[in-house]
Amino acid sequence: WRLGNDGTTDLTHPWRLRNHGTTDLTFLRTVVNDGTTDLIHLWKLANDATTDLIHLWRLGNDGTTDLTHLCRLGNDGTTDLTRLGRLGNGGTTDLIYLWRPRSDGTTDLNYLWRLGNDGTTDLTHLWRLGNGGTTDLIYLWR
Repeated sequence: WRLGNDGTTDLTHPWRLRNHGTTDLTFLRTVVNDGTTDLIHLWKLANDATTDLIHLWRLGNDGTTDLTHLCRLGNDGTTDLTRLGRLGNGGTTDLIYLWRPRSDGTTDLNYLWRLGNDGTTDLTHLWRLGNGGTTDLIYLWR
């Protein structure tokens, strides 16, 4: 799909048929106006009409990608945001951000983070207790 005369592909919609008759929807487009093409993948996990998981790969200036997910975690009916990040050149995910919405419109921010060189994943939870916009409490499980 080409929109305009700039010679670039602006939007692609491949639907992949899954074994149980549903499809995944993936498309390429610029998410922000930075001129790079980003990959968006919509994924149904349940047999209802909603999209349960959205993968977003944003292309960085150095050729690497950031992976962000919008998904439903738990049965509260809200959409949660997760983001995977790499801190080094090891090719593994070093950091997972998780934003879970609260009923008052704010979010809790959680991290899964590899701290140290022991190869294990540690859990860090940053928590806002008030409306000040700052982190009030940090839990760390190693």
